[in-house]
Amino acid sequence: MYADENHPLLQSYVDTVLQGCLEWGGERMAEDFIITTGAWSSFYLNDTPSSRRPWLYRKQYATIDQLLSKYSQLTHYGDRRHPEEFASAFSQMMKGTWSLPRRNPNFTGREHELDELLSRFSSQDMGRQRMIAKVEVTGMGGVGKTQLVTEVSSHQR
Repeated sequence: MYADENHPLLQSYVDTVLQGCLEWGGERMAEDFIITTGAWSSFYLNDTPSSRRPWLYRKQYATIDQLLSKYSQLTHYGDRRHPEEFASAFSQMMKGTWSLPRRNPNFTGREHELDELLSRFSSQDMGRQRMIAKVEVTGMGGVGKTQLVTEVSSHQR
């Protein structure tokens, strides 16, 4: 599995591995790890506590960042982002603003409910002028309201 916007490469993981390399084999082992590791990604999240103040929580941060920077062609070090920057950068890739979870590829059934919701949206078309439809979906917790609405939204994009 490769890193993506939902499963980014985490600085905390990189730190853990490289700290182990530095402890057991020094900078040479850390460099070897960086050079021989594939699938570095531009989906790179600096998830460490107080990421803007690495000296507070990141052991050996200066050495690790120096090595990551030295091999930035491999590590995408320049693409590493703090949480708010990461969220902003990859939400811009989406078409429109959708605050919905990803569509469940295993969604099945509920045809009656899907048809009912879809018909409420399509009945809002008034010739060439489209109306904005607001539909409320209610029910007990855990019955699949979010899954249903996510499925309907995939038909509306």
